Amino acid sequence: MGGQILSKRNRLDMKYKTGISITILVLTVGFVINYYFNPYAKRFRWLENEIPKYKTVEEEDSLNNKITESFRERGSAYITLDDERKVAIGVSRNGLYEKSFIGDFVQAGDSLYKKSGSDTFYIYRDKERYYFILGKIINED
Repeated sequence: MGGQILSKRNRLDMKYKTGISITILVLTVGFVINYYFNPYAKRFRWLENEIPKYKTVEEEDSLNNKITESFRERGSAYITLDDERKVAIGVSRNGLYEKSFIGDFVQAGDSLYKKSGSDTFYIYRDKERYYFILGKIINED
């Protein structure tokens, strides 16, 4: 009788250990798949490395360059200029334009101009001039 109880207990312990092992294996495989194949996780890791390379444009900065590359993240624009500088422009919005956030508005080929001591910057595209103010939302009802 005592042998049967012990044997039953060993079988329960084995089932328990097997269940724990399978759970750990499934969680580990899920983590690995998420880490290497989830496009959002990949983008997040890329942004963690990329964003610190960009200097935030301040009022005292002066710019007069062509934009060679840009990407946006949460309304901000991260811009590479033709002189290889990388600048970030925080959330700036002008309600006069269909794409009102600076991150949505700028594109490669645009010219960016900002005078030192001014919070206004200009985007030149196709002989048109567009303006934004650093960190401000303007022309919104």
